[in-house]
Amino acid sequence: MEGRDDIPLRELSRETSVHEPQEHEHGLFHPDQHEVPPYERDTEEELPPYEQRNTAPIRSTTLHRSFFILIPVALYATIAIYSWVTLCILSRMGDYTTNVHETKTRSYRAALTLQAVADLATIPTISFVCAWAACIFVQNQRDAYSLRLRQVVTLADRAWMNPAMYFRLLFYPSSFKRYGSSMLYLAIFIHIFGAITYPIQSLFLSTRSVSVQSTDRWGKIDLDNNYLRVPSISQLMRGYDFTDWSSIFTVRHLAQSAGVNGYQDNLWGNTSQLSGYGSNSSWYAPLSHNFSTGLRSDQYIPRINSSAEVLEMAAEEFPSNCSSPSSFYASYIYPNSSSPWQSTSSRQNFSEVIYVNTTANFTDPSDPNRVKPFKIIMNTTAGLFELPSVQNNLIAGPLNTNSSLCSSVTSCNGWKVRRQPLDSSALPGPLAMIALALFGPGSFADTQQTAPSSESFYSNESESQRYHDMFAADDILPLTPLGFTTSVLGEIPIDGWMSAFSSNKEDASVAFTRASFLAVKAMFDNTVRFGGDITVAFASSDLQQITLPSLPFSAMIACSVLFGLYMVPLLCLALYAAFSSSWTNTLDAFTMLRMGAAFGQQDLPLLIGKSKRKIRVLDTLPGIVRDISGPDDKVRQLALGIEGGGPLQPSKRYLAYPGNDDWMGPR
Repeated sequence: MEGRDDIPLRELSRETSVHEPQEHEHGLFHPDQHEVPPYERDTEEELPPYEQRNTAPIRSTTLHRSFFILIPVALYATIAIYSWVTLCILSRMGDYTTNVHETKTRSYRAALTLQAVADLATIPTISFVCAWAACIFVQNQRDAYSLRLRQVVTLADRAWMNPAMYFRLLFYPSSFKRYGSSMLYLAIFIHIFGAITYPIQSLFLSTRSVSVQSTDRWGKIDLDNNYLRVPSISQLMRGYDFTDWSSIFTVRHLAQSAGVNGYQDNLWGNTSQLSGYGSNSSWYAPLSHNFSTGLRSDQYIPRINSSAEVLEMAAEEFPSNCSSPSSFYASYIYPNSSSPWQSTSSRQNFSEVIYVNTTANFTDPSDPNRVKPFKIIMNTTAGLFELPSVQNNLIAGPLNTNSSLCSSVTSCNGWKVRRQPLDSSALPGPLAMIALALFGPGSFADTQQTAPSSESFYSNESESQRYHDMFAADDILPLTPLGFTTSVLGEIPIDGWMSAFSSNKEDASVAFTRASFLAVKAMFDNTVRFGGDITVAFASSDLQQITLPSLPFSAMIACSVLFGLYMVPLLCLALYAAFSSSWTNTLDAFTMLRMGAAFGQQDLPLLIGKSKRKIRVLDTLPGIVRDISGPDDKVRQLALGIEGGGPLQPSKRYLAYPGNDDWMGPR
């Protein structure tokens, strides 16, 4: 018994591991001998444990993998990924959607709840995984001094959550060598991004109201569908009768009566009055501008808009082939005398030009207000646009430039316009309609050619004709209700009206632009209908409102990157810890207790040590657990790297504590 205290604790394990169990002189030891701990023996003469080499059972086991870590990590990852992906998907939903069986509202509530759970569990889960992976990292070093004891203690203290460690690493460069390891840096990285991800997500995440359409009990969309038909450009070309002057009379009447402030039901864009009509922001459409398709979307109808410009011409610039022996002559031309319209639903653009010249025997060539030649140029654009609906916030769409759209609306390759003279059934353009209304037979310009002067009051004309000619100047002149201002010169109103086209070109251009809307409207209103080419569907079902998340796309990308920066390394560490065999699960207090006992009082005496950074021995002692067994040992022994040894071998058996061995171990 003397000298027993001088035997190092490490000697017991060494001698026990390198020999096979010895037979007692009366046979093999009994397997139940170990059931009574040495400190509970009745006799004081029994040898202490480290002198019972030949009688104590050998408990051993192999290095095991522990897949338990995958259970909480998989649960956490499922909660975190599901909540974030659900919020991203719901935030990308349009402002109009369905909510069958309240799926979206339930998913939103579940995502918010699970996100709160994931936020609370993020740091504990990351620390838990890093602790498991740290013991594998410490075990799998290439040699005994790859990690010093201070670095292992730092990992065991879970310093990745200690702000003091962040301070040391930032302001003391020597701390990287004394405390740092790749495992510590990775753990700090994951913790930082895990800690900031959810607050940043909450910073950008907001709510919005979304309209949903009703569904029946089977989850099918329940729409109160209605349908109507509107003519397309192709239908207009087929159904318009040029020999019917109804449209011309309509334009002529409106040019003298329609005020610029009157309500125009078919005027779309930024105004409903001709005073606000602009060629770039307003257009004609065959349905009321208050029309909406409600819950239905992707419904298209034609739209047409024009702009006009009146330009003064010199006499020598007037076309030589544009002449007539009569005192008034107007010529309207198309290329090849064919209709400018195309039988298509795609976008189309065309221009029209008319030349106007007037001669008067009493006109003084030196008079600056004399009637001068002028021309009118009108540019027209036609195509399709999307009708307002709930999905586009009840806002009409712009002119569609997608040529493939026409195949889904109407046939692009249908009836074609034959090139034929204007006196046939070819569809005229808006300027042709206006020209016939203002300068054609029976127009103001036509009837006023025979208006007498004051000297003819006592002619043989009837009293009614004379009265009409005298007071024609008091009548509303064409285009003046549309903003064309003119001053009557002399006693013949046509003289002042015609001269104003040259002297007031700006007002004349505006008036012709506004008149183009009236011309197109008259063409559509007087078209013979064959049922229409375009079917418009609209639904009037009541809308419901639900709350969904709102997250800008840029913020979604940024937060997803932050989410991946901690989630991907976390899952990799969990798999690394689960599929690696180790001698202990984590660097916990019991693990460090065993390592401290292995060093003993000589290296780590029980002294006051509040400031570990000043204990230099921690920088010299190795922190790696090694295999110090002999090459022929069947049951092997663990020890700290201070004794040398080699890496642990997962396929070999090592001495184990009672309750940690397995039934396959030798006795």
